[in-house]
Amino acid sequence: MLGEHALALARRGLWIFPCRPRSKEPANANGYKDATTDPDLIAQWWQQTDFNIGVATGARSHVFVLDVDSTDAEAELRKLEEQYSALPPTVERFGS
Repeated sequence: MLGEHALALARRGLWIFPCRPRSKEPANANGYKDATTDPDLIAQWWQQTDFNIGVATGARSHVFVLDVDSTDAEAELRKLEEQYSALPPTVERFGS
């Protein structure tokens, strides 16, 4: 099932790699460096097991992640927004 989601993300231009089930740890030798949008390779990976989906962030996928873990970090982020401008609307996830 996650393989179909991985393929859908790749079709949207996100570079995908497998992570160990219920983990953020890459399941392949080179981690994000092996990320691809190749549907054949992605299908091959997910035929092996129901891996978690890793996305190579940054220039490849045009996706950036900002991890704000503490109250101090949140306050620093707000200062940066005041100085440079607010971040655009984005997906947020709270909790672990």
